[in-house]
Parts: sequence; C-alpha cells; structure tokens
Amino acid sequence: MTGNPTSGTTVHNGTITEGAGLCTGLTPSNGYGSGGIIASSDGGSSVSLGTTVFNMNITVNDARAKVVFEENAGNGTSFGTTIHDVIYMDNDKYACGDVGCRDVDQGYPIVVDQSSPAGPTVVYNVTGAGSTQGGIVSTAPNSQFYNNFIAPGNSTSTNTNGFIFQDWGPGTVVENNLTTGSGMEGSCLSCRGVQVSSANNVSVTGTVVQNNILYTTNLNNDVEYGGCQIDGSYGMQINTAGSNAALSNNTFQNNKVTVTSGVCPGFGFSWSGATAGSGPNKTKNNSFVCRLASGFTAGPCAGARFDANQYNPGIAAVVGTGDTYIGDTSAIYIWYDGTPTWTCNQCTFGKGANAISGWVMLDYDGGGQSGQSSQPMYLVDPAFTGGATKDSNNLSTWASNNGSLSFSYTVQWTYTVTVKGATSGSVVSGATVTATDSQSGQECNGATNSSGVFTCVMNDTKYAATSGNYTTTSYSPFAISIVKPGCTTLNYSLTLGSTTSETRTVPGC
Repeated sequence: MTGNPTSGTTVHNGTITEGAGLCTGLTPSNGYGSGGIIASSDGGSSVSLGTTVFNMNITVNDARAKVVFEENAGNGTSFGTTIHDVIYMDNDKYACGDVGCRDVDQGYPIVVDQSSPAGPTVVYNVTGAGSTQGGIVSTAPNSQFYNNFIAPGNSTSTNTNGFIFQDWGPGTVVENNLTTGSGMEGSCLSCRGVQVSSANNVSVTGTVVQNNILYTTNLNNDVEYGGCQIDGSYGMQINTAGSNAALSNNTFQNNKVTVTSGVCPGFGFSWSGATAGSGPNKTKNNSFVCRLASGFTAGPCAGARFDANQYNPGIAAVVGTGDTYIGDTSAIYIWYDGTPTWTCNQCTFGKGANAISGWVMLDYDGGGQSGQSSQPMYLVDPAFTGGATKDSNNLSTWASNNGSLSFSYTVQWTYTVTVKGATSGSVVSGATVTATDSQSGQECNGATNSSGVFTCVMNDTKYAATSGNYTTTSYSPFAISIVKPGCTTLNYSLTLGSTTSETRTVPGC
C-alpha cells in the first residue's frame, strides 16, 4: 500500500505466508524489514491512516519482518488502527547489536509507528508466537490491548529492551492478556512483559494495566550485550528512560506476574524512572514473583527492582497497595543507580520456594559498590511470608562498601483507637490524641472524628546505612495521651508490632 496517504484499508479473511528469502539493505535509517501487511511505502515518511486487519493467519520469516506495520508518520488524525482475530508466527531471528538498529521499532511483529497524534490502536484476540522478544507497540493515545495470547522469543537472538506489550501513549488499557510458552518453567521462550514508558518523549498518564497473567524469562542470547541484557527479564516495567516527558498517574492492578531466572536475572516489577505531576503511579493487588529455575542459584531474582534515582531524585512517583513481592534471592532489589523514595501499603514480602541460602528481604545491589544514594522506603503494615523477616537485608555490607552513600527503609504500623467515655460509654469526638515515640519524636497529633476514631501511622523500626555505618532504630514503646475538655486525661504506653485497632475509655466523662 504505497499511497500517501493511504486511508481506510481493510485486510481480512486470508492467509499470508512469507517465503524464506533474505531481506537485504537494512540500515538504521530504513531498517523496518519486510512483512505481511505494510501500510507504508518506505517505513519512514509516508502516511497511512485507519488500517483494519482481522481474521488473518500470517507467517513472516525475514530479518526485522513485521506481521502488521502501519506508519502514521506523526500525522494528526482521528483515524486509528484495529487488529483482531489474527494468528501469527514470527520466525525472524535478526540479531541487533547496537542502539541504532533496535531504535527502529525493536523488530516487533505488530507496530503502529509515529502514532502519538493519531486515533487509538486497538489490538485484541490476537494469538502470536516468535520474534526477537517483543510483540505490540504503539504511541497512540487511548489504545487498547486485550484478550491477546502472545508467546514471543527465539533461541537465537534477543532484541534489547523489547516488551510483549509496549505502551508509549497516554490513556492506554492493557488487560486480560496471557503469556506462556516453551521457555523455562512454562514461560515465554525469551521475553519481557509490559512496559509503560515515556521514552518516546510523549507524556504518558492515565494508562491502566490490569488482569494480565504473564510468565516471562530471558535467555543469554543478546548480541548487543554479548549474553544477558541488563537485568534480564522484567514482568512489568515503568520507565522514563531519561525522557523529560511526564510519566504519572498510571495504574498496574490485579496482575499475576511470574518471572523465571536462569542464566539471566529476573524481576517481577521494575521501576526505572517515573514522575508524579498528575499524581503518583499506582500498583494495586498485584502478584510479582521471581523464581530461580531448577539448578540455578545466581540471580538476582526478586519481586521488585528499583532504579533511576538519577532521573527523578526523591520523587515519590510510585505508590503500592496490597501487592505481593516474592523472590528467590530477595523480595526487593535496588540497582546500582539507587532509587527514589517508595511507599508500599499492606504489601507482602516473601521468600520463594527455591530461595538461596543467602536470601535477604532487601538486597542493595548485592552489597557491592554503588553509584548513587537512594531515598527512603516505607513499608506500611507489611506482611512477611516464607520465612522472610522485616530486618533481613545486606545493608551492613553495603554501608561498608559505600561510605559516602546513604539509604534507609522503615517499617510502620497503623494504629487506630476508638475513644469512649468511661461513665457514659458513648464515643468521644474531638478528643486530642498525641503519640510520642521512644526517640522523643512526635509520631502523630490529631482529633477523634464524629465516631470517636483516630488513626495514625507510626514508625516501628528504621534500618539505615549512612556514612559507612549500619544502624537500626526502634521507636516503640509509644507514650499516648488522650485529652478532652471535661474528661480526665488518659495516658498509657503502647508497643506496636502489627496493625492495631483498639478501644480506650477516658475517665470523667
């Protein structure tokens, strides 16, 4: 389709099988390859709008081959791209060895290129296998990727930083997708899962990634890195890649991610840059698991990986609630560059079933020499499973190797008190509750509501590495006072080791 523009083309009800020829002349400036359906004249400048593909069976074989390629060329239009009920096999084993070639659409089977000012890309009911790691990419706002079964990867080559579902546009919904395959532990052969990113210098907000089930792993077949790409497979990632564009108020929820680590590392969730201008990015009720394949003990293999303090230092751009992070080398892993601050509420941190003997709940870069400090982490009302404990970390070793750097994480518990009158038995509203910790710091001060209830999040223990020293600080017990005019002041001592709710009665009212 070589018109400029080409508009409203529909391809449906058929089979396209690419021969086993050799696609030559690929260069970084025009390396888009051959393919089944190419809605563009040269993959660089011509415009195609509103292509629809459905009920197709497509097999491609050549280097950088595309199953479907639409080139919007940055053209402002309301037309979008729709692809559904397609079965594809991508036998492309092209080996990209540098940034120049992988920047040209990553060798993905389904690409909607330069679509940031175009209508939504909608891809559903697609079943596909193969390619060099990735699957579907679009920068179009309000796109939808759902009900797809994609099992990418091959045993010969990995295209660095490729993802099955790569969202580079705002307002996208990625939901109800499945990835399994013939790789280790039933994962894809070699892949990463979902990426939400502003790497294309397009602000990405309002994206929702939900109800996906992904089994991913990486092979050590990356040409650019001569083996494993940096940190292997991610189940899900949020990433600015150093872009100045906004990446905020996106949501990951109700996903089940299992990453297998063999020769290459693996992480259930990776945060490597985000912003918070439109509100923090949120993770809710996800299961992020990394498991070591049988016979492997190296890793790292963690539920979460944190990075990119150099991009957004100190910004609390990701907040978790009700997530589970389990790994066979650690639950939490901080990479060399350090992390911005992070809070996880009511999250679970666990040791995996094939955990190494040196397992720790929090691993700071293996305890080795790092390049940058990290901002504090806060684990609010956490749970620990599989033998994990809140104080398990390698910060003592890390502190000795990083005398000029610092990091801390603090475990906190929510305390809720209902105040009633000892004589009347009625709830007391407007009573002032003050909590002072064992370090003489005021943890909270406020009034009970109309139901007589006051809630405060209190520090339990802080684990800190500062100036080459590792310290732990306990904040219990707490001195609590409840004051209400007309009542007798109530003072008591409170020791917290878990989320606590109780009723206290004040004399004299």
